[in-house]
Amino acid sequence: MPRSPLDFAMLQLSRLNWRTAFGVLAILLFLILAVAVIRSRSSKTADPLKDLGPGIHQPKPGKSGETLPLPPASPKR
Repeated sequence: MPRSPLDFAMLQLSRLNWRTAFGVLAILLFLILAVAVIRSRSSKTADPLKDLGPGIHQPKPGKSGETLPLPPASPKR
């Protein structure tokens, strides 16, 4: 019976020292997480709205635009 790639993979897994493999995987995971945390902290925090253009609302000519317009007066009852 010919051997398949699955047979080869199973043989290699059976020879593996699982304690050592787990230790190596734990160290690799720790290093990956440490690099991710360091990169996220060292990145510059730029203003996400710096390239945002003016909005749709434009103040009427002659108005300062410093305050919001008042709503129209409602009739008294």
